[in-house]
Amino acid sequence: VEKLPNLADGDAVLVPVEVNEGEVVLDVNGEVVVLQNEVTVQNADGNTVNFVGEPITMMQLSAEFTLKPLVWSDGEPVTADDSVYSFELAADPATPVPKFLVERTAEYSAEDDLSIKWVGIPGYLDRTYFTNIWTPYPRHYWGAFSATELLAVEQSNRMPLSHGPFVVAEWVAGDHIRLERNEHYYLAAEGLPRVDAIQVRFVPNADQLLAQILEGQCDIGTHDALGIREAEALLEAGDNNLLAPYFEAGSVFEHIDFGINSAPAYASTRPDWFENVQVRQAIVMCTDRQGMVDDFLFGQPEIMHAYVPTIHPLYPTDVSVWPYDVAGANTLLDNAGLVDSDEDGIREDPISGSPFAVTLLSTIGNELGENVAAALVEDLADCGIEVEVSLLQGDVYFADGPDGPLFGRQFDLAAFPWLISVEPNCSLYLTSRIPSAENSWSLNHNNE
Repeated sequence: VEKLPNLADGDAVLVPVEVNEGEVVLDVNGEVVVLQNEVTVQNADGNTVNFVGEPITMMQLSAEFTLKPLVWSDGEPVTADDSVYSFELAADPATPVPKFLVERTAEYSAEDDLSIKWVGIPGYLDRTYFTNIWTPYPRHYWGAFSATELLAVEQSNRMPLSHGPFVVAEWVAGDHIRLERNEHYYLAAEGLPRVDAIQVRFVPNADQLLAQILEGQCDIGTHDALGIREAEALLEAGDNNLLAPYFEAGSVFEHIDFGINSAPAYASTRPDWFENVQVRQAIVMCTDRQGMVDDFLFGQPEIMHAYVPTIHPLYPTDVSVWPYDVAGANTLLDNAGLVDSDEDGIREDPISGSPFAVTLLSTIGNELGENVAAALVEDLADCGIEVEVSLLQGDVYFADGPDGPLFGRQFDLAAFPWLISVEPNCSLYLTSRIPSAENSWSLNHNNE
């Protein structure tokens, strides 16, 4: 696109609109619904109101995009209608892509040859509205096929058109893809791309890929073929100037949740160990997280001090950073009244006398999770806390509440990976999202 739309520039607009019964809107829970009696929405004044039959004024967001004058590799121009065609394919039930944005789109239209307008449904105030454009697909090349047929035909799966720097020239199944310079690329006059061709090889496994790189048969290996298991070999080869490894943070982070205010039936079986913030801080300080990174991930990732990494533009610069400090952790636990009165190495709850013994849940088959769990057992022993590890099958661990241990809030400590979103999902940490019967266990899969 020529530029990203912006509310300040006027190519994105937020306006009040009148909505009536039967229209599609976003309710206060973020769900796409048909407006009818007792549906709760946010009106244009920011107030939460129930629909009772009378029109409601809500806010509606729209954005306009202008494409650069691109050309498909067959010489045909890329048009705004190609982007509309892409939207139509995304909306087709036969196309296996997420429908989240499609469902929240009221209108997606071509205003002229290069201009596109996106309009959200009333109430959908997307903070990333400037990304709500569908990548153009060639209607003139694919339009004769149905969405179902496009899942299999060569024109979309083996020899697609391109408006980028390269185009597929050859695809030998199971062996390689050859990409050649796209003569119609819009920056071709500037000498781009700098190379005439790229050959992408299909290599059976990481060992063979690494061997081919070291032997000079391949110039670049990608992250989808090389993982943390190969990190040690890559680092060693890098130290010997045989290759240059680059490590980037992924979109998943491992973390441990505290069971605070557990579900009543589970809470009755133990003291609420983690209600006291000093106890939670002490456990963090007693955990050698950098040691885990060094031992299990070859020192490459950073420690997460928030639910976004330090390179994220919304990383909170004033966040508390808790060091690895066993002595300080023990002092915090002493101050919280958790002492080892019988000198058996395990602290006790000052009220019930129960030993500070907790269970850490994790999943079977997650090697990193199992290593972290074993290390945590040793770390917390230094602070007088006994940890038992319980490994569960994934379908059991992540089962819906109230029966599932995680989403049913029946755990002491729970270790599991979580996604880092481009836009931090702050709503996950609201009181209203604590899984309970009142909110249909919030995070469960069927939401019923």
